[in-house]
Amino acid sequence: MTPLTKTLIVAMLGGLAPACGQSNTMSDGGREMSVAIAEAGEENERHADACMGASSMPGMMDELGHHEEVMAGVMMRMDDAREHMQTGPMMGMGHCSGQSFEHMSGGLNGLHSEMSGHDERMRAAATLDAAQSECVTHTDGMRGMMQGMMHDLDAMPCMSR
Repeated sequence: MTPLTKTLIVAMLGGLAPACGQSNTMSDGGREMSVAIAEAGEENERHADACMGASSMPGMMDELGHHEEVMAGVMMRMDDAREHMQTGPMMGMGHCSGQSFEHMSGGLNGLHSEMSGHDERMRAAATLDAAQSECVTHTDGMRGMMQGMMHDLDAMPCMSR
C-alpha cells in the first residue's frame, strides 16, 4: 500500500467517524451550550437580586446596562454553540436530536426577544416599583426558557454535556 493510499484511507475513515458517533463535534457544541445556559442562569439570578436591591431608577438603569452587557456575551456564545451543533459533521441527523434541537433553538430565539423586550419595558417603567415588577417577570420568564433549553439539550443523546 502506498503512502498516498494510506492517507486516503485514513481521511475516508476520519470522515466516517462523525456519522458513527466517534466525533466530539456535536457533543462539544452541546457542552458549550450547556455551559452558556448555566452562565446565563447565574446572571439571571444575579440580575433578579440586583433589581430587588436597587434603591433608585438611575441605579436600576445602571443594573440594566450591566445585565445586557453580560447577557449579550453569553448569548453570543449560545449562538456560536447552536451554529456549531447545526453545521457540524452530523448536521441533519434527525435520529440524534429529533425535534429537541428545534425546540432548543426556539428557546434561544425567545431569550433574544425577551432581552430586547426587557430593555424596552424597563426604560418605560415610570417608578422603581414598576421596574422591579418588570424585573421579576423578566427573570421568571428567562428562568423558564433556560430550563426548557436544558431539557431539550438533555433530550439530544449525541449532544451530551
